[in-house]
Amino acid sequence: MFDFTASSPYEMDASEGEVVHVIEEDDGSGWVKVKNSAGKKGLVPASYIAEVDGNTTSEEEPAAAYVRCIYSYVAQGPDELSVNEGEIIQLTPGPNGGKNYADGWWEGVNPNSQIGIFPSNYVEDYVY
Repeated sequence: MFDFTASSPYEMDASEGEVVHVIEEDDGSGWVKVKNSAGKKGLVPASYIAEVDGNTTSEEEPAAAYVRCIYSYVAQGPDELSVNEGEIIQLTPGPNGGKNYADGWWEGVNPNSQIGIFPSNYVEDYVY
């Protein structure tokens, strides 16, 4: 429901409108452990999230898309993602993520849960 900025390594940044999956309910501490669409896990304040319509099923969620790096690329800025040849990258979802990021640039998450953009011509589609 609200933006949250993590202030410890156990917490996770979350954005208003972002859908997260609850891993551990509030145990009375006021915190909930969640996982985002990129697979990152962490704590967020329980009062910052709300249950979404129970009619949504995992079948309605788009399948995760992956690419395999065919060339290595070293990030040139803080928004970019270094990738290694052979590495599998999960594309981020949403209207401005993944292949929709920008012409020639895609956004994804590497195996270390780092999010960033990379040149689209350095990867090929990959089916897990």
